[in-house]
Order: sequence, then C-alpha cells, then structure tokens
Amino acid sequence: MIDKRIYVDYPMKKSSYVQIGGKVDAKIEIHSIEECYKTLQKVHQFGLSYFVYGKGSNLLFEDEYQNTVAVHIAMKNIQIINDYVIVDAGVSLAVLSRMMIEQGYLHFTGLSDIPGEVGGAIYNNAGAFHDTISDRLEDVLCMLDHGECVIYSKENLDFSYRSSRFQHEDLGIILRAKFRLEKGDKKEILATKEKNHIYRIEHQPQGIRTLGSTFKNPKEGKAAYFIEQAGLKGFKKGKVKISEKHANFLEIEEGASKKEVMNFVYFIQAIVYNKYTILLEIEIETKDLERHGRGTTHKR
Repeated sequence: MIDKRIYVDYPMKKSSYVQIGGKVDAKIEIHSIEECYKTLQKVHQFGLSYFVYGKGSNLLFEDEYQNTVAVHIAMKNIQIINDYVIVDAGVSLAVLSRMMIEQGYLHFTGLSDIPGEVGGAIYNNAGAFHDTISDRLEDVLCMLDHGECVIYSKENLDFSYRSSRFQHEDLGIILRAKFRLEKGDKKEILATKEKNHIYRIEHQPQGIRTLGSTFKNPKEGKAAYFIEQAGLKGFKKGKVKISEKHANFLEIEEGASKKEVMNFVYFIQAIVYNKYTILLEIEIETKDLERHGRGTTHKR
C-alpha cells in the first residue's frame, strides 16, 4: 500500500507563496505525534537531511536540494478546555483567530490576516496591530531530533519583537501550543478586526506574490520608511520589485530564483545602511539547512 502522506521528488515551489524551490527527495506530511516520531526514525535510518515547515507564507526555499526530506506539519486540532485553547502547529493562524474572535476572546484580532500557521508564528513570534502570538502563550510541545517530547514554558523561550529562542537554538519540532484565554467585548473585538483588515487592504499589496515583510522594523523606526527615503520604493531588478504600495514588501514574478531574491534583499540592506547607518534585519525565513529553520533543520 502506498503511503499517501509521502510525495516523492516533490518540488518545493508548490509549497511556496512565491513559487520558488527545488525538488526534495520527498515531502512527508505529519498528522500526529506518533507519525512525527516514526518519520524521524526513518529519516535517521536512511541518513537524510531534513527540514520542517508549515504553510510557507514567509519561507524562501533553496533552488536545489540533495538527499533532503521536507517535513510538513499538518496537525490541525483545536481544543478549548476551561480558560485555555490547545492548538496543533499546523492550524492556520487565520482560522484560529477567527474562532477566538467569534467567541469573544482578546489578543487575536491582530493575527487574523496573517497567512501562516501556528507553529511558524510561534517560531517567528508573529504579530501585527499590537498583538503577538506569544501574548497569551503558556507553553509549547516539541519533539527533539531523537524523538523525545519536551514542553517549554513561555518564560523559557525568550520572546521579543519578531524573535524567539527557536530561531537561535535547535529546540525541536514545534507540534502543539497552549494559550490562556481572556474574554472581552465581542462587538469591540469585531470592530477592531474589521478596522485592521481594511488597513491591510489599503496599505499592503494584495493578490501579488510576496513573502510578507522583508525586514524587521529597526529600533529607529519603520523599515518601509527607510527603504522609501533611500529612493527604492518601486525599484525593480530582474523579476523582483519593491512594492509601490508598501516598501517593505517584495513583489516576486514567476521564474525568480532564491538567489535572485536574496541578492536583491542584500542590495536593499547595503543602500539603506550606506544612507542611514542602519542595518535592516531580514524577516524572511530561508530553508538552506545551514541554519535553524521552521522548527528545526538537520544536515547529515
């Protein structure tokens, strides 16, 4: 019987918002903790490298991979118990946010239009409009490379602006998270959600291939401001263009490569640093197996 969770010679561009990514030996979908454990055992048995990813909304995959497996966390359960919600890493952040908003819970309105999944959002400490994924986070369940499950409390994960300990250490594969719920005025919550949604439509590119924000905002102000003031808004090179609508978004045409996108990103960094002596920190995530990625990466 063929395992329908496994896709052989899978082109990662199919999982990319900007349709960039070379073929991996296989993509494996994970639907349970047990499946995750068994997958890791098989990957070790065959001596393959692997990386873990979610929805791929802000990921830039490699143009080529060798002896590599892509592990996609597709666990999607949501369970409300008393004042907590327990959420699998593969749950869409938009789906979770809408559910919480409809039930009148605070701290989810700013997350409702972010196109990622819970696991990736925790890894990046994603947020918008003064809400971040870590605001009500209690703990995170992960699986280490050898199969052991561990729980990290929020206090041990060093959350800050668009940053977490996951980005700097191999803490394992994010599988599940628990959040403490807080009730609010449902009418006010819905009004705030609508206001945020309208703002996004008016100020950010829609229906165009992007990876979301290219750079984190530096302490000096908004990254978009410095890019625009450097005269780069609307600038295009090859198949990559700085959006006319929001200078911290890149519009990426079909056929672009990771190398082309990253060279453009480095170009922006250099221009802004030369003008303002501000080094913009890249917010886009990459899957190059040389550094930690969504959850974890391992090169063998």
